[in-house]
Amino acid sequence: MAFLMKIGAVGSSDASKLDITRFIAVEGVKWEKNDIDAPNSGRDMNGTMHRKKVTSKDKMSITCRRLSESEHASLVAALDPDVVEVKYYSAGTATIVTKQFYNSKVQSGVVIDNGDQVVLAGITFDLTEV
Repeated sequence: MAFLMKIGAVGSSDASKLDITRFIAVEGVKWEKNDIDAPNSGRDMNGTMHRKKVTSKDKMSITCRRLSESEHASLVAALDPDVVEVKYYSAGTATIVTKQFYNSKVQSGVVIDNGDQVVLAGITFDLTEV
């Protein structure tokens, strides 16, 4: 199964999502499973852990290769809505899934001028499942 990552508005067609697969650096996706615990989970006064897991959510930290100005602009625009729909290869299930995520920041590193072309480097962002 090939790796895939597409981002778009919630409810958008697959064809209208931005395919960012080509933007991602080699080894540029770090996947995490975050457990969500019930409010009464935690340690008691004896130090014993009492845990009630409610659900799990995915989180991905993405690092991009160097991007042109137009590629960078399209990525930032795709991540701009409060919630986006992402179709991606899930390391947790080893399948392609579609889920809703939010993003709170996109970091872009050094701007490098290669002659007459501006290239943006060090681009990273997180996607956290809603």
